[in-house]
Amino acid sequence: MRSRRLIVLALAACTAVAPLAPALAAPVDRQFPGSPTSGVRESTPNDPAFDCSEPDDEDGPDNGGTVANCGSIWDAQSQLWGFAPNSTRTTAVHRDGPRAGQPMRSGISMDAAWKTSAGRPDVPVAILDTGIVWNNAELRQQVALNQRELPSSQTDRDRDGVIGVDDLTGVPTGAGPNGDPAKVDAQDAIHHFADGVDDDGNGYVDDIAGWDFFDDDNDAFDASSYSAASNHGTGRANDAVRRGHDQAGEIGTCPRCTFIPVRVWDTFVVSGDNYAMGAAYAADAGAKVIEVALGALSNSPTAKAATRYAYDKGVTFAVVSSDLNTANHNFPTHYDEVIRVNGTVADTYGLGAAEANEFGLPLTEVGLGAQAPVGTYFRNSNLTQYGSHLHVSAVGDTGSFATGQASGAFGAVISAGKDKGLDLTPAEVKQIVTLTAQDVRPLDTIGVGLPDPAKVGFDERFAYGRLDMGEAMKRVTAEKVPPTVLFRSPTWWALIDPATRSSVPVVADSGSRTATHAVV
Repeated sequence: MRSRRLIVLALAACTAVAPLAPALAAPVDRQFPGSPTSGVRESTPNDPAFDCSEPDDEDGPDNGGTVANCGSIWDAQSQLWGFAPNSTRTTAVHRDGPRAGQPMRSGISMDAAWKTSAGRPDVPVAILDTGIVWNNAELRQQVALNQRELPSSQTDRDRDGVIGVDDLTGVPTGAGPNGDPAKVDAQDAIHHFADGVDDDGNGYVDDIAGWDFFDDDNDAFDASSYSAASNHGTGRANDAVRRGHDQAGEIGTCPRCTFIPVRVWDTFVVSGDNYAMGAAYAADAGAKVIEVALGALSNSPTAKAATRYAYDKGVTFAVVSSDLNTANHNFPTHYDEVIRVNGTVADTYGLGAAEANEFGLPLTEVGLGAQAPVGTYFRNSNLTQYGSHLHVSAVGDTGSFATGQASGAFGAVISAGKDKGLDLTPAEVKQIVTLTAQDVRPLDTIGVGLPDPAKVGFDERFAYGRLDMGEAMKRVTAEKVPPTVLFRSPTWWALIDPATRSSVPVVADSGSRTATHAVV
């Protein structure tokens, strides 16, 4: 019954139910993020793994801290940095364009973006994946709770505007079988408050913390039957919204955002209809971003309709370029409404057995070792695809890793917009991140091994470029929101004969801050 109802929702675009009330991830130190005027290396998060390989790490032993330095940038979160690592400043240097002679930055400049915004709890990211491991310590406070499924006795005790797991009262620890036995987590809330009543009337009984569309129940616990997919959903949630500046492990791209766990399958190759149900549910639940590090081989009508439904409700999609390295189309990757993301790596990443991708296997074993000097940070990952429908690149050995980062980054942009009184549309987010992406120029791909072909401007390997979230935030802060257009016809893969192109209908949705949507 629920599955049929969601398909009807996706097709009919019916009236939305009330959104979830997300939980706040309050930082340990209110000084993070740093002042917008401070340098990118000032007021960095105190998560031990963030920049432990840098000699000026603010919380490292060189500066009176207690965190031990790590061996190299591979042990740190260099994929997020907006500066050149100390160890590669003389080896990875721009050879082309306006940055010629300058050392290459290793990441997508989230540290610069955090000077503007580290997210907001009312900007939840829906993770459509294999579910969530409830005992993940750095995600415990990030789960978006559905306030309308909670009893009225539960209040916003810390007065942050939402009810989070640490606001809950009377919930015994260990009420859920898979959560943290010492602290109250979302699974405890599910098991304690479930009463068999659909309090918010959305067709999902007791959807207190997301929904499981694979098992059709209210506990989105990651019970993947495929070993390579185990914790895949938890990993993507970590990439996007892992709680930061808490002196724990690492940090997500939007550490003050929350997330809605939506389990759609038990692996990352998913049914198109299950994806559709998850997308429509997430949109109705109040998600501002939907992260999809999945691939469906079936292009179902419901998948197309649900994607459009969520898009029309203002949801930004971050979708993987897929990790199959094949020529087949994957969905929702190729839908018009999404932002498609692939991954870049350093040329020497993974060259030794010590460096492994998220599946636990070395990328190659050619004997050079993981510490070979980096010559470039612009090399396509072997585990992501490329093509003419790509939009931006992030840093990751897999498309999943890159897409998780991107979804949180988009959440940070939306949060910065809200701080300025702007309700950014999905098309506006797409324009901002593509217009500010760092273009990958031809000579800058040279390093160990064969360089990937790149062009000035858009190219099929790196699209509009690698995300530069510091520059994206400058656009939002200045309220320089570009006009938008979404072409729906002809389809992006259509072959057009120049001799008859005048007979091809062009249909587009256009919009701007001063114009309403129109069809041309």
